[in-house]
Amino acid sequence: MRILLSLTLYILLVGATYAQNPTLAGKVVDGQTGESLAFVHLIVNNSRLGTTTDIDGRFQINTRLQITSLTLSYVGYKRLSIDLQEHLNNNPSQKRSALIIRMQRETVVLGGVVFNAGENPAHPIIRKVVENRKINNPEKIKSFKYKSYNKFLIDADLSEEELEDDETAEFLEKRYLFLMESITERKFLRPDRSKEIVIANRVSGLRNPLFTTLANSFQPFSFYNNYISIINKNYLNPISPGSFKKYFFNLQDSIEDVNGKIYIISFEPRKRNFDGLKGLLYIHTKKYAVQSVIAETANLIGHLVDNAEAKVEKVDEDVAGNPFLQEEIRRELEEDLAEEDQSSAEEEVSFSVRIQQKYELIDDEYWFPSQLNTDFSLFAQEDADEENTLMGVGRSYLSEVELLAEVKRKEFDRIAVEFNPRANKRDSSYWAEQRPIPLDARGIDTYQYIDSVGRAVNIDKYVTAFSAITTGKIPVGPVDLDIKRFFDVNRYEDVRLGLGFHTNKRVSKIFTLGGYFGYGFGDGDIKYGGDFRLDLTRKNEISLHALYTKDILESASTKFYLDNNPLSSEPNRRFLISNFDKVENLEFGLSFYFLKYLDVKASFSQNQKQVTTSYQFLPDVGDPANTLTQFDFAEAKVGLKYSFREKYVEVFGHKVSLGTKYPVIWVNYTKGFDDIGDGMFDYYKVDFKFQKSFLWRGFGKPSFTIKAGYASGAIPYTNLYNGNGSNVSFLPLESANTFQTMELNEFLSSRYVALYYSHEIGKIVINRRKSVPTFILNTNIGFGELENPQQHLNYPFKTMEEGYYESGMTIKNIYKAAILGFGVGVYYRYGPYDFDKTIDNFAFKITSSISL
Repeated sequence: MRILLSLTLYILLVGATYAQNPTLAGKVVDGQTGESLAFVHLIVNNSRLGTTTDIDGRFQINTRLQITSLTLSYVGYKRLSIDLQEHLNNNPSQKRSALIIRMQRETVVLGGVVFNAGENPAHPIIRKVVENRKINNPEKIKSFKYKSYNKFLIDADLSEEELEDDETAEFLEKRYLFLMESITERKFLRPDRSKEIVIANRVSGLRNPLFTTLANSFQPFSFYNNYISIINKNYLNPISPGSFKKYFFNLQDSIEDVNGKIYIISFEPRKRNFDGLKGLLYIHTKKYAVQSVIAETANLIGHLVDNAEAKVEKVDEDVAGNPFLQEEIRRELEEDLAEEDQSSAEEEVSFSVRIQQKYELIDDEYWFPSQLNTDFSLFAQEDADEENTLMGVGRSYLSEVELLAEVKRKEFDRIAVEFNPRANKRDSSYWAEQRPIPLDARGIDTYQYIDSVGRAVNIDKYVTAFSAITTGKIPVGPVDLDIKRFFDVNRYEDVRLGLGFHTNKRVSKIFTLGGYFGYGFGDGDIKYGGDFRLDLTRKNEISLHALYTKDILESASTKFYLDNNPLSSEPNRRFLISNFDKVENLEFGLSFYFLKYLDVKASFSQNQKQVTTSYQFLPDVGDPANTLTQFDFAEAKVGLKYSFREKYVEVFGHKVSLGTKYPVIWVNYTKGFDDIGDGMFDYYKVDFKFQKSFLWRGFGKPSFTIKAGYASGAIPYTNLYNGNGSNVSFLPLESANTFQTMELNEFLSSRYVALYYSHEIGKIVINRRKSVPTFILNTNIGFGELENPQQHLNYPFKTMEEGYYESGMTIKNIYKAAILGFGVGVYYRYGPYDFDKTIDNFAFKITSSISL
């Protein structure tokens, strides 16, 4: 009985203690902006007991102790000590389970510490972090699974002029411009097999779930790679090998927890000539791992101006006893500040990124991400004082983490992201249960308002149209119009207008039927064609196709299967072509992939080619009167593309490549028959292309492409190799992976090899608003031979057995307009095939590129 009474008394006392001291929880924010402050350290009652805010600035402390005070410390903010009861008395709307604590900024000059002797104390810590990158990198764990809640929204911060519109101001006060949530399950198998399934998806105003992969692609998963990749832009990681040469580190503070000590280290670039980051690293002595990180793009002129202003403010403190020296230093610093202000007016940044990541220790062994934030801002400068900002906010919360999970290779395929059929059909109760943090009032109103507008105006229809435009198609009822058929320009047709279409899934999910026609105003001729494709299986993407075309094709050209990089300038060459053949072609084929990364297209075609120049082919050298200008070919062809570990996602309903860090290889094999159909020539051709780009720390970005071809047999110019030149004086467009100083059709080969090498060596100024001069060195080399040159008549050409050489420099992004960049280049031709006049060996180019 005494034991029972004692137990009852104990329970009552413990209950009373908790009743008097419930869980302490709340949020820490910036005192001026109200922005959440991540990774603020809180100490309870001046003891060693404490916690750290999460990425959203939230904290929770569970203890039996009576909490009377909190001490908060955060780099860049004034240390804050608060009496809890006094705080609650001054803020009657708050309670112990929902505190709001505001911290005030403090003037801090990064990089302001001078070390008189010895090593920077931050360096040994960073060195250990770099040494332990492999054991701490979550993507070096053998396998894992996790579930993730993801939220992505777009908001706007408009200028005062824009906010004078009452409707605009009211809209932005109540809701976001865009809101999207998703629940995903991901499994991973080392080294880089990854599969993510979207099990729930909700997009404001839309039922179409296809934005999910686009929004989630903004979020980097790990902070351990040499480069942090965000929206196709690579930022050098401060904890990559050799980072001391690029970054300045400063040990700001250290705190303790139950597992050891945490060092807080600030970092920023030493120079402005690379894509770098600035921010704070929280390094835990347990395996010297990144416990959390805050990093943002360091190409903001604003941080230089802030530093200059901070130095001016600190002058009085540093030299208070010497008024003369004080005035002299202030004058020099104010001059520096004026220079920064002047440059910032010209160098206003149009794009910035901020990432925050938090890691938790699992099984006392592995540090694994628990929260991931990525914010980006797009600035639209109105004038010197007004600016509109479009902000994207991404949040990911990881749960149900299972390390060293049972995962098998056969569970992975080429599709990195898939959708559950019920993904966009989850009800509100499901979402309420899955959200780690409830939606705020703006989020709720965003869904309610934009969903109603979306249903009223059928936004899905417009999104589908937009997605089709990004893939080159516009849906019109049961057909998709092919945009590339509308308009074209080249030196043979001058301007070409036309129309093309393919049936879409409204007609059938297993086949497509299409056709096109076009008219060239330069040659006054009509072109047309049609095709049919039947998709047999989703696995291995097996499909049959048939097509007929009567069109034109560049003479002596080579096309590789699935060679279509939309960001390359290589397609610019098509505007320059003048030597075309008239081609009538009938083809049947099969396409599929196997071995996961090998795409295959096999086909048989009967085609007739007619030259449009004075060229004549002499089949028999002994019979000079028997020349041909029209040729019939019966060809069997196999086109291969091997892209090791290339992944795909579904964006806007179409499969889009995420690329690969490994080399990409293309191979064509063609066999011509003179005893099948109307075939006139017995021959074979082998074509090869190899492409690779690198990111070398401190050494820029080298890229190279190798092309080669071999044609065996007596065949006409139309099926040989034309040299791949792109030098046209009236339209000096740079075209990647071509010879910039070589005239079109200047050389002819039956076998050749060519190397195209470029090396991006850096920038003058990072991310000016309208100019980011980027320097690229280029060298191209080619060799070729022509078998039986006496068979090719009435068309001037050279052969390049002795080697063709050219080198040059391009300066890209001298002028930027939104994401488009324009620049200039100059190339010089030298070696056995240079011209007598020096000026003739130069080729001046205009460059174009797409970048943020």
